[in-house]
Amino acid sequence: LVQAHFALSRSQVKHAIEEGYVLVNGKAPKVSQLLKAGDEVLLNQKPAVEAAAFPQDIPLNIVFEDESIIVVNKPAGMVVHPAAGNEEHTLVNALLHHIHDLSGIGGEQRPGIVHRLDRDVSGVVVFGLPGPPIALGTERSAETLPSSAAV
Repeated sequence: LVQAHFALSRSQVKHAIEEGYVLVNGKAPKVSQLLKAGDEVLLNQKPAVEAAAFPQDIPLNIVFEDESIIVVNKPAGMVVHPAAGNEEHTLVNALLHHIHDLSGIGGEQRPGIVHRLDRDVSGVVVFGLPGPPIALGTERSAETLPSSAAV
C-alpha cells in the first residue's frame, strides 16, 4: 500500500489501518496483510490539519547569525515542528519570534525544515534566512564560524 500511495509514509499507512481508515475488499485488514492482484483498497483519509506556527519568546542557543543564515543549537527535549500534541514550545515557534520573517513557516501544513533531530536529540541546525539566494560553497568558503561555535 505504501508503494502504491506515494504521499503516505509506512507509519501513516500503519496508523490509518489501525484507526480503521483502510478497507481491503470491504473489510478492515490487519497491518501485516499482504495485498494480492485484484484486491480493492479503500483509504478514507482524514483531512490534514494545518499546523499553527506562532511566535513564542523561547531562548535560543544561537551559534552564528548573519543576514543569510542562522545556526542554532537545538537542545534535547525540544520538538522542531509544531504538530498535534506539540503545538507550542518548538524550535519553529522560537525562530518565528527571533526572526519575524522566516519564509515557509506558518500557513503551511509542514514547515520546510529538513532535519533528523528528533525530540530527544540535540544538535546544530543551519537555517537559510529570507532574501536573495547565496552560493554557500563559494561566498562562504573563506569564512569560518567564531571559535565559540565549535561543537
